[in-house]
Amino acid sequence: MATLSIASGCSSDAGSDAGAADAATSEGRAPVIIEASERYLSHTFEDWLRQADAVVLAEVVSERRREPVADATSPKRYPVGRTIAVEVVEVYWQREGHATPDQFEMNAWGWMALETGEERPSVGERSARLEVGHRYLIALDDAGAEAKEALWTILGSGAGLPADSVIGVGEHEAQIIREPGPRNTDSNQVADAVAGLDADAAGALIAQRLNALSQATQGRD
Repeated sequence: MATLSIASGCSSDAGSDAGAADAATSEGRAPVIIEASERYLSHTFEDWLRQADAVVLAEVVSERRREPVADATSPKRYPVGRTIAVEVVEVYWQREGHATPDQFEMNAWGWMALETGEERPSVGERSARLEVGHRYLIALDDAGAEAKEALWTILGSGAGLPADSVIGVGEHEAQIIREPGPRNTDSNQVADAVAGLDADAAGALIAQRLNALSQATQGRD
């Protein structure tokens, strides 16, 4: 079950959650914020170690719209999908047996068609929309591993950190964040630990933490 809300410019939550945000959204339209259930937790180092198969710095290089299937019974408000092409800039950590590709496609938040006929960009609450031209530090799940096919996807809402310059600067929740800042709502342990660091320093810190956690876990087995 998903809960929808339409942001009005830059919300006070966005500002307090991740530094100073532009009043205009990245697409110039207030996004539809969607609160939805997730398959995996993704806000702690333990979450990333348990479920992620790689941690990378990546840039979104293109996108394409996935048209909804026309259906006379469809509601007047409906989602429009989006597929993005992601270029891997640097791999900081990966699980044994999971080779990260140089470039891949994955589904991302798209748009919401409203009753008025207008479309607004859609994005999950407290997550990155993953927009063209922006960089992110991402924890990836190799969802196709069991089927022996490539199907990489972001782990969850806490696993895509804006990284246009330093961590915390860039696109988040379809708004452009200009300054990294502490997150004081819906705490993200990983984001808090690397906020303000450059991508390489953040990647090294995350890899160190994940490797230490892995060794500690093996030591308890």
